[in-house]
Amino acid sequence: MVPDIVAEEGGVAALADFVFDTLRRSGRYQPTFVSLAVSSRDGASLRLLSPASWRDGARAVSRQRRGETHLHAGCHVAELEFQRYRPRAVLTDILNQYDVVHVVAGAPAWALVAKRCRGVVVLHAATLATSERAMVKRYAFPRWRYWMTRVTSRLDLAALRHVRLTFVINRWMEEAVGRVAGTSRVVFALPGVDTGHFRPGRYADDGYILSVARFSDPRKDVRTLLRAYALLRRAAPDAPKLVLAGLTMPTREDWGLAESLGVAGFVERREGVSHASLADLYRGAC
Repeated sequence: MVPDIVAEEGGVAALADFVFDTLRRSGRYQPTFVSLAVSSRDGASLRLLSPASWRDGARAVSRQRRGETHLHAGCHVAELEFQRYRPRAVLTDILNQYDVVHVVAGAPAWALVAKRCRGVVVLHAATLATSERAMVKRYAFPRWRYWMTRVTSRLDLAALRHVRLTFVINRWMEEAVGRVAGTSRVVFALPGVDTGHFRPGRYADDGYILSVARFSDPRKDVRTLLRAYALLRRAAPDAPKLVLAGLTMPTREDWGLAESLGVAGFVERREGVSHASLADLYRGAC
């Protein structure tokens, strides 16, 4: 189970794909994807601002991704972030068909949607909401987002106490989960790499510096990257170009910084890069 795997491509989706493919290739399991509503505009959810959705409430709908069908579960009152983490009957009925529910998400709170299911619940979590959104005030998010973050932080802790086991991908998170749930209920497990797809190539004399991220997300701090690249070009005027690859590119304001630093002409933007193209980009980097 994963937050909307169609709308939220990125690190979480890549890890979910890895877990799913590993389980399927083992021949011991029959995994199924279930995705969750992440947006106030989710079409399978009951939304206060959409009276047409009140009659149907939260629904489960079929979706297509990379040629495969999966179920997507909406929620009640999708405009409120914490509602997306609450159990709902339509989702519990689906999860009760499985022996194990494996939640892959950025923050632990997502695991609470499985609180009422009968199976074992395990979690893959990258960080805590308090850490992920530590700079929420700095980036001038609406005030309501700040309060939603405080609520989500409490739900993170509740989720960690509820799940049977939490897999983490960094030592900081391992210590944080250990303090909340106990060291016996956390496992440090680095994400795997599909070495058949992401394989090395020959060294290229015309290689470039590559950065991959959602560059419109202020938490990725593309401005620090641009300032560092400007310093590099001052020290080494023949430095390789910088390639920014991701689902989204820097905002107009961020790109204005690149222009003011005099490096915009040496930065190449690659938006909406496919999975196959991304592997080629990695191989071509310095």
